[in-house]
Amino acid sequence: MNNLEASDLHIKWQSLTSRYEQQLMTKFEIKIDINQYEELDKLALTACQKENFGNNGDWFSTFRGGLHGFLARVYGIEVHYKSLHSWQYKIQSPKEHEYHVGSLLFNMDSALECFTFALNALGFGLLGEDFIDITNDKKLRGINPKNVIGNKQANPPINPILGYQKLFPDLQKYWLEKKDLISSIMEQH
Repeated sequence: MNNLEASDLHIKWQSLTSRYEQQLMTKFEIKIDINQYEELDKLALTACQKENFGNNGDWFSTFRGGLHGFLARVYGIEVHYKSLHSWQYKIQSPKEHEYHVGSLLFNMDSALECFTFALNALGFGLLGEDFIDITNDKKLRGINPKNVIGNKQANPPINPILGYQKLFPDLQKYWLEKKDLISSIMEQH
C-alpha cells in the first residue's frame, strides 16, 4: 500500500468514525435553538429607545436579566441531560444520577420562570398595567409560568394575566397546549 492509498484509507476511516460518533452522540444530547431569543433581545433593545416605548421603570434591564437567566438555564439543561445519558469512564453512584436529575429539573423549571420573567418585563415596558409591575419587588416574586397559562386547580382558580393574550398570543396558546408538561416540570422542582 503506497502513501496515497494509506492516506485515502485514513480519511475514509475518519469520515466513517466521525459519522458513527455523531450518530452516537445525538442520542445523548439535547440542543435548544436559542437564535430566536437573540432576535427577541434585539427587538427589546429597539423598543426601549426613547423614540419608541422608552425604558420606564428600567424594564429593559429586568428583561435582559430574565433572558440571560433563561440562557444560563438552557445551558444547564443541555449539560445535565448529557451527563445523565452519556457513557462515563467510571461507575457513577446513584447520588450522581440524583444530582443530575435534580439539576436538570431545576434548570427546566427555572428556564420557564426566567423566560416568563423576561416576557413580563417586556410586556410591562410596552403595555404597562396588563403585566406585573416590575418596580414592585413583592409583586416580582409572583412571576411564574402560571401567569401565562393560569391555574384552574387553585382555589379560587387563577386566570392567565391578560397581557400575555394581547402581546404573546402564540406563545400562550402553545404553553396552554403543553400545560400538563409545564405543570409537571414545576411540580418536580
